[in-house]
Amino acid sequence: MNSGERIWKAYSTGPDEEMLIDPEKTTHLLKPVGKISSLESWEGDQWKIGGGTTWGWFAYDPELNLVYYGTANPGTWNPLQRPGDNRWSMTIFARDLDTGIAK
Repeated sequence: MNSGERIWKAYSTGPDEEMLIDPEKTTHLLKPVGKISSLESWEGDQWKIGGGTTWGWFAYDPELNLVYYGTANPGTWNPLQRPGDNRWSMTIFARDLDTGIAK
């Protein structure tokens, strides 16, 4: 598709459906991440104001049809204000280029 039309949009933190995460097929260290893996790792609504933004460079693997990119550190930068594991900030995402689903 070369039209420039957006075909998917995914967030780095939040509900699974907004992150385009499949709780059973998206993995971390070769294990399924499970449901609401992001939300459970942030206190309250901190994920809404402190999630890991897209950061750095993108890479494309044409054989696997995946796009790779990193996410930035969680905000606020003071960890006392955002306790928890703060998933999926400071990570590398691999996404299916056609669907956006995180691998």
